[in-house]
Amino acid sequence: MALRSKQGELEALNTLHRDLGVQPLVVIEVEEDKSPEPTLDRVARTMRKLNALGRVAIADVNAIHSDAERFELLDKLANRLHSADDELPLDPIPFIPVARAGDAAWLYRLRAFADEFGCGCALRIEPESATPAQVAQLPQALGLEATDVDLIVDLGYVASSTSRVTDEAVATLADLIGQPTFRSITLLGGSVPRSLTQVAVWEQPRYEELVWRAAVSAGLAEVRFGDYGVVHPVTAPGIRRSNHVNVKYSCTDHWLYVREPIPVVDQQHLVSKAIGTASQSLLESGSFAGADYSWGDNGFVAAASGNASGYGSKTKVVALATSHHLSYLADLSAA
Repeated sequence: MALRSKQGELEALNTLHRDLGVQPLVVIEVEEDKSPEPTLDRVARTMRKLNALGRVAIADVNAIHSDAERFELLDKLANRLHSADDELPLDPIPFIPVARAGDAAWLYRLRAFADEFGCGCALRIEPESATPAQVAQLPQALGLEATDVDLIVDLGYVASSTSRVTDEAVATLADLIGQPTFRSITLLGGSVPRSLTQVAVWEQPRYEELVWRAAVSAGLAEVRFGDYGVVHPVTAPGIRRSNHVNVKYSCTDHWLYVREPIPVVDQQHLVSKAIGTASQSLLESGSFAGADYSWGDNGFVAAASGNASGYGSKTKVVALATSHHLSYLADLSAA
């Protein structure tokens, strides 16, 4: 599951009390002209938490355009994971760096992190960015055996699951499997739109999951499922201020979307009230999994009852929905 290094997504990971069998890929993003230090602090804390549960996280800094800045971010993250936390001596916390096809110098630099932590590397490609022959050569460029590399085939935004979309995905995966034998192969994609346009409650098929199921049905049973959680796959430039609370809730065969306007009283935006109303709509939808399903589901119940505190930010909705989604993916992996 690909998650951005934002407060909501990381809060959901930090609430875990056991490893769910879901592999987090943390996409580290830093706003232009902003210090990366707070983001790296958040990511390091989360990686320590995951490591304590027995999970090594994947760290992807490829959203940063400059090679020098990308290397500096990974270096700073590694230093944080080597240092003591709360003045207690700790063993270094490993992570799996992410390579992309293209820059040979960047691939060479990643070898140092792969060698240091001994956890191999993840290779994230877009189907149109590299041929199967080029992909087969990339482990060697990283100085690794293919069996130490996790291949992630990134479809990005999946707007439908038509036969053309699924056939192209199946053909791409079929060309990559076994040439060479990677440690794992994951099909990654997301169908959550950039913005919700309706008000109230409605459903949408989980296109990313339907494409993956088509690949498995075509005989590619070893391909793992990956998605972007409850957010759109592509980061938009700038910040758009919305006057709505948006809940994106994963269900067995669909996304459930709830969009609730934020009321304004005496020039105060009552975000917590909108979260409570949206949560009540979720509970009444017929798709709610129950309070015991996850930390996030319990939080939706609390919000709907009006007994929750700390719900004054829209990032809380992302945290609750992401927590639910982690449990949903755990059930999917066990199925």
